[in-house]
Amino acid sequence: MEKSPYLIVNRLILRGITKDYEATFKEGLNIIWGDMDSGKSSILNIIDYCMGGSNNSLLYEEITSKARIAFLEVDLNGKVFTFERDIFEPTAPVKVYSTYFSDLTSTFPRLLAAASNKEMPDGWLSNFILESLGIARIKIKESKKEDSDSDRLSFRDLMKLLYLKQTKVSSDSLLNHGNPAVF
Repeated sequence: MEKSPYLIVNRLILRGITKDYEATFKEGLNIIWGDMDSGKSSILNIIDYCMGGSNNSLLYEEITSKARIAFLEVDLNGKVFTFERDIFEPTAPVKVYSTYFSDLTSTFPRLLAAASNKEMPDGWLSNFILESLGIARIKIKESKKEDSDSDRLSFRDLMKLLYLKQTKVSSDSLLNHGNPAVF
């Protein structure tokens, strides 16, 4: 049986003015918990931002007063990559290193665009993630008109599907892994 594609978040590091802030994740289920305003949502927002999201939800004073750059170390199908993203420059390239965070200085990064309307030397971040996971790129029509443009289904679009409440749109078997045609 073929192994499903996987993305595992290993570490999130915020490079600060005076020090680095780090969240390390272990194998298996990780639960982020704490008091109100302790940074739980910020961790999830920064992970999303490192993977191509916008920085609208990052501009909390506690983040902008202390951090400048976010690093996300991930395992994509058994290969480790570290994404680097400037917190204040959402249009700057996302730097993707083919190594662990601790070895960044020994690797030259790919320069990828976070948004599909930007051009960067090494392409689009979403395409890089999809290719690393072995997931085919898909183009979808924006409307039923024949002259309408096709648009790419991005990695972030696919992530949204993972959190889809299946029973609200169809049934519990909507994303049935046991049935390849449905999946």
